Amino acid sequence: MYHTYCWGAYFYLSWLHTYLERGRGLTENQMEFASALPSCAGLAGVVAGGYFSDRLARTHSLRFARCSIGSAGLILSGVLLLGATMTPNKWEAVALLTIGLGAMDLMLPVAWSICVDVGGEHAGAISGAMNTAGQVGSLISSVAFGYWVEWYGSYDRALMPLAAMLIVSGCIFAGIDPSRKMIPDQAVE
Repeated sequence: MYHTYCWGAYFYLSWLHTYLERGRGLTENQMEFASALPSCAGLAGVVAGGYFSDRLARTHSLRFARCSIGSAGLILSGVLLLGATMTPNKWEAVALLTIGLGAMDLMLPVAWSICVDVGGEHAGAISGAMNTAGQVGSLISSVAFGYWVEWYGSYDRALMPLAAMLIVSGCIFAGIDPSRKMIPDQAVE
């Protein structure tokens, strides 16, 4: 889940400015505003994701509380990124990318909470494995995006596979059971 998530997430860290400038034709002055918006939405998404997951955990199963937020946020983000590739209006694309990062980041506190949920006293190892898988996705996607722009001749077409990976990530997220421990408790002798 985190590997495929990072395919979409790393776009915002590595290619957003280039996409907005070369792919959407924003001027330097417009970029000052447009490139800051997604980060603000991402921050709001992180706070909202943690808040709503904790609220849902009080009244619903842990699986519903974690997976509904993570899965919905990732799938919505993928759909919004696809929408950004299809609109000819550069400001609509900025708005869709902004909302897309906000939706994507709903899953961040949930993903790390799941590491604690399934890892227990081994949460550090689970977190490390998840983060490593994600960083491999970040590396691959940041290189692949550049090649896709060259091959497709379009920044929008190059963004489509990243959006698809977010949808895949949301589907994988839906299958996680945070109540099932990855490493069974061991009896202390």
